[in-house]
Order: sequence, then structure tokens, then C-alpha cells
Amino acid sequence: MTLLVASVAVGLAVAVSRGLDVLLTTLEPLPAPILVAHVLEKALVNAGIFGTVALAYVQLRKTRSEHVMRFRRPTRRDIRLAIVGFFFVLTVGAILNQTVAALGIQTGENTLATAAAEDSRLYVVAALTSIIFVAPGEELLFRGVIQGRLRDSFGPVASISIGGAVFAIPHLVAAYAGPGATVSIGIVFGVSLALGVLYEYSGTLFAPIVAHGLYNVAILAIIAAGAG
Repeated sequence: MTLLVASVAVGLAVAVSRGLDVLLTTLEPLPAPILVAHVLEKALVNAGIFGTVALAYVQLRKTRSEHVMRFRRPTRRDIRLAIVGFFFVLTVGAILNQTVAALGIQTGENTLATAAAEDSRLYVVAALTSIIFVAPGEELLFRGVIQGRLRDSFGPVASISIGGAVFAIPHLVAAYAGPGATVSIGIVFGVSLALGVLYEYSGTLFAPIVAHGLYNVAILAIIAAGAG
């Protein structure tokens, strides 16, 4: 049931993303159509679909939200764990990227970087949408619902692994292109495992949401610096 919910959410997300690609052509007369389309996609897909599906699942299953989506008012410990978790996730991503580069393995083309070549302001907009829409929506669904429910049946290790794989799959469509896209998705999977471990250790979604948002911002800054 949990994986079916994830499949429905991902399917809807892909459909909306494709629809927005078509919509982009109608936005051409507007100022900064790429920026408008990006905000619409992140608001509709990440906050709208992922967030709504996660919350609806909890309500329909009559599951206590604190059991599946463990969240509480952030304590000082939670804030510390979120900050340390960000550096932990960033380190994991850096190690994976450096390992792939050292082995001479080609990675995929970042589709956002390609779009930002037309309008560099997209980096700033993407950073803001990542914090406001992307990180909360994705963590609610993939860590909160999927990892949370699978933990009951399979334990923490399997739930983190399966949740990480389910999290990585949509990025193959939404984030990377080219022959090395699957390698990049492998890196995303590794980063997702780190976020899953952080959620399990911290006991609250606050930590992975903050770490995820800051990680995305850091990656965008690195890509933008390289492009400049």
C-alpha cells in the first residue's frame, strides 16, 4: 500500500512536470517564463502533490501523524542535528561525486543548470523553492510516509534503503539527462540514504527537511560558481 501511494504520487508528479513543459511554450510572452514555470512546478509537484498525498495518506489510514511523520517543535538538539546533518549529507554527496570523478565515470547533465544557462536568476529562484517547497514536500512523503511506514514492517535499515531508492527514481526524470543520468541517480540514492539515517537518528522530520534544503542550496551555489 505504501509503495502504491508512492507510485501514484510520482506518476502524478511526472504528468504535471510534462504538462508544465507544454505550458512553458504558452508562457513565452511573459517576463522570465523559465522562472515562472520553475516556481509553478515546485509548488504544484513538491508542495502540492507530494505534500498533499503524504498528509492525505495519514488521514485516510487514520494513522497517528506522530507515528509516521515524526515531527515536533524544534528543540536546540534538533537544530544542532539539522546543521550537523547538513554537513553530513554534504560530505556524503561530495565523497560520492569525487569517487565517480576519480574513476572517470560520466555523470548526467543537470537539467536545471541547462535551463539556467538561459537565465542565471534561476539559481536564486531554485534555492528559494528548494527551501520552501522541495525539501518539505519530498521529506514528508519519502521520509515521513514511506520510510515511516516501512519501518514498522521491515525495520530501520530496510526502510531507509527502500525509501532512498523510491526517492531517487523521480530524479531520473526531473533532474538529470544524458547517458550518465543513472550514475547521478546513484549519487542521489546515496544522499537519500544519508537523509534517511538523519531522520532515523533525530526522530523528527525537522532535521532532514532543513538538511535537504541547505544541501540543495549548496549544490546550486557550486553549480552556479562553476558556470560563472
